[in-house]
Amino acid sequence: MPPVTHGADPLAAPPPLPSLQRGPEPARIGNVLIGTASWTEKTLLASRTFYPPSVTTAEQRLRYYVRHFPVVEVDATYYALPSLENSRRWVERSGPDFVFGVKAYAALTQHPIEPLRLDRDLQSALPADLRRRKSVYMRDLPPDVLDQVWLRFRSALAPLESAGKLAYVLFQMPRWFVPSRESAAYLEHAAERRAGGHRVPPAGLDDRASRPEDARLPPRGGPRVRERR
Repeated sequence: MPPVTHGADPLAAPPPLPSLQRGPEPARIGNVLIGTASWTEKTLLASRTFYPPSVTTAEQRLRYYVRHFPVVEVDATYYALPSLENSRRWVERSGPDFVFGVKAYAALTQHPIEPLRLDRDLQSALPADLRRRKSVYMRDLPPDVLDQVWLRFRSALAPLESAGKLAYVLFQMPRWFVPSRESAAYLEHAAERRAGGHRVPPAGLDDRASRPEDARLPPRGGPRVRERR
């Protein structure tokens, strides 16, 4: 059977997989929004079941995705700092009721980062030995560089926030981030740095130290880190 082309508008074509053609558009059940982690996730693209063959550019894929889902989680921001221009494009290419969840940059969640993925001026501000490393941690970064990382992450999300399109920022913590006074203190610090003195959308926490035997609980009466899944 030849594919349905819907004239010259590729965004009007149904997904190639027939079972995906029966759901509501956008995917929503009451006040529950349904979406995926990235609209350009590799296995999603490789499956060739969702996007029609004629939907090939980044702009087309986001506009097509928005027709079918009301929310998406952006995971590219975990691997590299987001850009102001990308946020502006996302606002322009999504409908008025569409929202984005954004993963916090790896350095802000105590994961290692690749120095070569930092903005060039930040790379230049690193000591020579750090620039040569394959990966570095937040604790390794000079304070002025870390301040810029927080500032640029927060500033890049401004277009989404001002348009009412930033649903949450996800702090995906590593497995060694276990419940302790230090962990609770860092989460409070991160919330303050994330806000930058302003009211901001909520932050989600993905705590990977999920097994009780892996978690060092704080002394009695101490703060606890809660999992949100």
